[in-house]
Amino acid sequence: MTQDEAVVKLAKAHSSGLAWQRTEAVAEAAEYAIEGIELYQNVPDAIEHLKRNGIMPVLISASSMEIIDVIGKRLDVPLSFGSVSPIENGKYTGSHPDFYMTSLNKGMASDLLGNNYVTIGDSMGDRIIMEKSRNPIVFNPREDKLIKIAKENEWKLVTSGDFMDCFR
Repeated sequence: MTQDEAVVKLAKAHSSGLAWQRTEAVAEAAEYAIEGIELYQNVPDAIEHLKRNGIMPVLISASSMEIIDVIGKRLDVPLSFGSVSPIENGKYTGSHPDFYMTSLNKGMASDLLGNNYVTIGDSMGDRIIMEKSRNPIVFNPREDKLIKIAKENEWKLVTSGDFMDCFR
C-alpha cells in the first residue's frame, strides 16, 4: 500500500463512520498516512517553548483519536484527546462519535479549557473546542468562515504563518 492509498483508506473509513472497519487496520492506516505529512513547521518549537515555560501542551481535536494519537506522539505531546467512535468486537460500529462524551469528559474539558490554557485551531472542526475556551487562537485559518467567527468573537487571529506568533 502506498502512502497516498493509506490516506485515502483512512479518509474513506472515517467518512463512512468507520462502520465495521477493524480498529487495528484504521490505526495502522493513520500511522502510515501521518508519517509523511509535514506538520506546521514551528509546532515542535512552540511545544518546546511551552514545556520550558512550565506549560504542559495538550492536543485536543475533533479529529479521530487514531489520527490525534499519532500526531501527539510525533510532537511529543503527553496528553491527546479526539473523537472516539464506538467499537464492538474489535470493529467500529458505524455510530457517530460524541466528542465531549468519549475521550474527554465534560468536567475535564472545562478544566483543560480554563483561564490558564490556550486553544489553537485552524478549521471549523476546531471551532467546537475554541468556543468553550477562554483563550482561543485561530492560526492560519483554512476557511473564511472561521476568520469571520474569530473577528466576531474577538479571538486572537494569527495569519503570519509563524506558529510562534500564537505565543507573542
